[in-house]
Amino acid sequence: MEDSRDPSSPCTVVAVDELQAVIAQLLEQYKRRPRMREVARAIGVTEWRLRRQFHAGRVNGLAPCSPVRFRSILTCECARYGKHLIELGYKIEAAVKLAGFNNRTNFNRQFKALFGCLPSQCRNRRTS
Repeated sequence: MEDSRDPSSPCTVVAVDELQAVIAQLLEQYKRRPRMREVARAIGVTEWRLRRQFHAGRVNGLAPCSPVRFRSILTCECARYGKHLIELGYKIEAAVKLAGFNNRTNFNRQFKALFGCLPSQCRNRRTS
C-alpha cells in the first residue's frame, strides 16, 4: 500500500479539515495569507501535487477546483480566522492584519459574504 503522505504519489488525498488546520497554523506563524507552496510543504506534498489534487477533486470535501478557487478557499479560511480573533476580543484592525488581509475593506467584504454581517456587528453581538 502506498503512503498517502508520499509527495510523489498520485493517490495523495488531502482532507479539508487538515487543510484548514494547516492554514490556521501558517496564519499564526507568518501573520499573512500563506502561499500555496507553504501550504503544500506543511501538509507534506509538493505545490505541483497539491494543485493537481485540487484539479482532480482529490481534496476530501471539495469538488475539483482551480488554483484561483484555492486562493478563494484560503481567503475564506483567513476570514474565519479573523472572525475567531474578533470573538476572542481583538480589535478589528488587529484581526485584519493578523488574518493576512491588506486592508479592512477587503476583509469586510469577505467577512460579510461568509457570515452575513460586518465584523463590527459580530463584535457588537459578542459584547451584548
